[in-house]
Amino acid sequence: MHYRFICFVCNHWLFFFIMIFYGQNTQAQIVNIEKERIKIHDSIGILGKVSATMNITKNKNLLVNADFNPHLQYKNRKHLLLAVAQIEYAALDKKMLSSGGFVHLRYNYALYRNIKAECFTQIQYNKVWNMPLRFLLGAGPRFKLLDIQKNRFYFGPLYMYEMQEVKTDNYTQHNHRMSAYLSWNMDINNQLFFSGTVYYQPLLIGFQNYRITSLGELSIAVSKHFTFDNRFTIIFDQTQTTDVPIQTYRYTAGLGYKF
Repeated sequence: MHYRFICFVCNHWLFFFIMIFYGQNTQAQIVNIEKERIKIHDSIGILGKVSATMNITKNKNLLVNADFNPHLQYKNRKHLLLAVAQIEYAALDKKMLSSGGFVHLRYNYALYRNIKAECFTQIQYNKVWNMPLRFLLGAGPRFKLLDIQKNRFYFGPLYMYEMQEVKTDNYTQHNHRMSAYLSWNMDINNQLFFSGTVYYQPLLIGFQNYRITSLGELSIAVSKHFTFDNRFTIIFDQTQTTDVPIQTYRYTAGLGYKF
């Protein structure tokens, strides 16, 4: 009797966990690239960071969840080149629940002390949202609004071209959007690092069609190379795209390795 009750509770908690995970991973269409900059002030040369997680849960069912996120950054006095990739996958008893990934390239060139020219491109997919392909290409200025004792604020009013295939409706979107962001970084004694970013991405010819993304990240140094990273994201999507929820959120925590 007690054994059956325990199995009943465990199975229902497993189902609850799967539903939460499934709902959270559907927001992988939105990529907050600002958090991927390796924030080591005045760093010169090549830097890299790789983070990966894998969870395997076996009860009555087998749940596998994996995430892989490498990125590489090159910086000198006037140039910064950032390359980022991510792959997410989840399966229940060999049946896929979620799958998505992206590759992002971004380049900054310092025009003046507090102004940079910025351009980027990105390719991604998300099977949960029936999005076989999304391509982005954008450019614009990046302004440093404040730089006081390792506290930095940035503003970037960028233009972005968006091409997105929607499998459910069998059509392709071609959009011209603003991709404006406000970003802030705070470094506390090289042990705690907090960064936050808010993105606003409306159509240039229809501001009622927009998405807003807000992200916060707290990174805690546990050794010279390892960090404990906490991230929280909220997305409001008013683009009226099929299978894309209006509001999603996600919290993640895990270890990162810097080299």
